[in-house]
Amino acid sequence: MIATPNYLGGADVVPKDDEPHPAFTVTSREYAHEIYHDVAQDEEIQNFLNKTAYYDLSKGEWSIPEFPKTTLDVVGPLSEILPTILAFFVKPSHPGVVREVCTTMEAAGAEEDNDDGYRTLPFLVLKAAGTSFQMPGPDEDEEPGDEEPADIGFSNIATCFLVNTEPKSGEEEDEMEILEELASYSRRILRDQPNRMYVRSLAITEDYVRLAHFDRAGAQITPRVNIHGNPATFVRLVAGVSSADERILGFDGSIHWTITEGRKEKGTLKTRDATGEVKEYPILEEVSTPGDSICGRATTCWKVQDPETHEELIVKDSWIPEDHPPEHELLELVKGILGVVQMVSFEVGRGETKDFRCPTTWGRYTNRVATRVVMKSHAHQRLGNDDIRILHRDVSHNNILLGSDGAPEGQRGILIDLDHAFRATDAHPRPPADSNIGTRLFQSISVLTSGYSRSGKRRDHDYLDDLESFFNVLAYLFLVYRPDGSRLPSDDVGAAMVLGWDTPGPAASACLKGDMQMSLGGDGFRAPKLVEASWGPICAGLFSQFRHWIFVQRHEKEVLLQSCKEVTANPVSPLLSKCSEHYSSVLKMFDDVIKPLAACETTPTPTSTPSSGTVASSGAAEPTLKRRSEETESPEASRVKSRRINLGSPSPSPRR
Repeated sequence: MIATPNYLGGADVVPKDDEPHPAFTVTSREYAHEIYHDVAQDEEIQNFLNKTAYYDLSKGEWSIPEFPKTTLDVVGPLSEILPTILAFFVKPSHPGVVREVCTTMEAAGAEEDNDDGYRTLPFLVLKAAGTSFQMPGPDEDEEPGDEEPADIGFSNIATCFLVNTEPKSGEEEDEMEILEELASYSRRILRDQPNRMYVRSLAITEDYVRLAHFDRAGAQITPRVNIHGNPATFVRLVAGVSSADERILGFDGSIHWTITEGRKEKGTLKTRDATGEVKEYPILEEVSTPGDSICGRATTCWKVQDPETHEELIVKDSWIPEDHPPEHELLELVKGILGVVQMVSFEVGRGETKDFRCPTTWGRYTNRVATRVVMKSHAHQRLGNDDIRILHRDVSHNNILLGSDGAPEGQRGILIDLDHAFRATDAHPRPPADSNIGTRLFQSISVLTSGYSRSGKRRDHDYLDDLESFFNVLAYLFLVYRPDGSRLPSDDVGAAMVLGWDTPGPAASACLKGDMQMSLGGDGFRAPKLVEASWGPICAGLFSQFRHWIFVQRHEKEVLLQSCKEVTANPVSPLLSKCSEHYSSVLKMFDDVIKPLAACETTPTPTSTPSSGTVASSGAAEPTLKRRSEETESPEASRVKSRRINLGSPSPSPRR
């Protein structure tokens, strides 16, 4: 499987427990022959081979040149062979369901390279129509430079046929290269088909075929199968990845849409309600969630409406490692707590990645389990109360929501997503700090330091780390957005400061955040001025006060850590004993600001947008403020990336 930090930026950090596994698994030799055995019976296949003009039974070979000079010499014959297989074996029984093999040689923009260095579209794809597909449209999240054809895009591609010629004499086929290119396409398919659980594609040459599979645990590939000597297997593989049944293609059967003029119009989602009964909810919208990675939790949220009460709810789907505690258990503990998301129901037994894979590879990847939680659609300190003892560990801008209009005090801001939360017990009272848990952009400096420090001192993740993450969220809001809610350009000085924290390695992020927390120069000098220019003096005062408070607590924590001689003791206990005092101090900062802001009749509007020319101290310093994607990857990042398939986001962007 692939389990790698996303070196292209913008996705969740992958937990360390995924790291020891290989970049991908190779199935047994029998798997390719068995996986789609029920798609077509032996008698049907023999009947097809007897009738088709594209397979010579006497010679035992398909009508493909034995020694093609170029890839297109293989693409041409396959563009004729594959449709005949579909016409014989793939017969949709529902109106509006279509499966069509298409060539992309003349498709607009297909010849251009995508961000991974491959063709925007492979030479052959299976275009599909049905309840989970839609034509590409102007509102589709297209990538810069990618001009998708009007009728073919990743929102309506069911599978890809990656065509190449056989390696030259003496060369070996590169499995990694095949998976890298197919991962580039599969990532985009999963992005644009949000109810898809896995993607399967075929890599075909003039002599061989391999089935590649991508899911939230990574990738697997079959050994090479000779298509001339095993025509029945070839037919089954083509028919299987082209099936008219969306479940066989890897779709979640509980989610469907009504298609109007090729576009999704009305969607429905079936799940269990609070009584345990299955209920169908109309989908109001897909809630934006960060990350386009293949491997990981792949959290997708849906805003739905209860058909009986008309209450709006959030349905959260995700894939968690099988050895992690399910989120619904933690949500059960926090029921009734103000300011924390409230669970309505949950659903288990929705599937596991091992269900989609070759049994001989079990145990060679991190198995992930599909989970679903239904929550109300709308305080951190209350999680830490003695009877609950939960530490969130992933405070980020996506996990803090505004309450409903007119919500009472205590429900005006909601903390969600307990996927990474830790529940303390007497046996395990403190979780160790782990720079691979959480969202890089918002992690505390202490948590980041745990990823590269060689001091041998144990660092625990405590509530002060979460409070520092709240400050980082505040900095993100003040420096990346304007008061009217519009987002600043990513190369704006303030935005570049914050977005630069989203680095592959923890050391660089810690260094940049440390510069922000210092007030003597650099980012620490410029940031308050930028906040004041955009948000006004009241917000700038909150920013500076909260920043100074975080710096003081972090400094005291470091002093205690470095002075500790006992390995088993908790050196920061004297600091953590002030928990109530700390929360009171932070809450007071915000209360003191909310009151005067509430008295204002209008939202503060900046007189001008700050620019690098108004705040940057010198032209020489400005490159340090640019987005970190412009820098060369660290040696560590490059070294790991060279060993693993890139299942990260297709372009370097901050979490949305």
